Amino acid sequence: MSTRSRRGIGQDSRGDRGSRGVGALRRTVATLALLGVALLVVAEFLPLFEVKLGSSSAVLKTVSAGANNNYSLLLIALAAIPFALAAVRTGSRVALLALAVLGLVAAAIAFLGDLPDAHRTGVVGKNFEDAASSARVGFYFESLGAILLLLSAAIGLLLSGPSSAQAPSSAPESAAADA
Repeated sequence: MSTRSRRGIGQDSRGDRGSRGVGALRRTVATLALLGVALLVVAEFLPLFEVKLGSSSAVLKTVSAGANNNYSLLLIALAAIPFALAAVRTGSRVALLALAVLGLVAAAIAFLGDLPDAHRTGVVGKNFEDAASSARVGFYFESLGAILLLLSAAIGLLLSGPSSAQAPSSAPESAAADA
């Protein structure tokens, strides 16, 4: 029995491995993106920061991530789901770019909006000299969620191969080689 009949017409060992590699790449992108989405959603309901009185361990104030950023990360997470699915199903570079933009927006909210707030004592600090504020688990979840969205998009874009704009440039070279 020949090798050709066992593998099927038009399939060789390189094509089989290549398609498995693409499938693994898409699964990795999907896993990272959906994990990032889940972390963003969960982060909105967790404490972002708390203000404690320095001389005791009494918590004076706790603020959730959602209350601090008006639940904007929920919208980002919901918007990321269809882009992640499109990137996985079709390998769309546009969907991967949109996922990267959403990851950047989530990171900006976490690092430029919530991080400074996590170190402010606010009104409580005016009344208590030794009040101190510290970031809580919600900040770390939203930061990691944003990073995972960016990472999934970066992996998808870097490892998906050349863009479709570069593909036609190789066609004249192969035509010249055939002649």
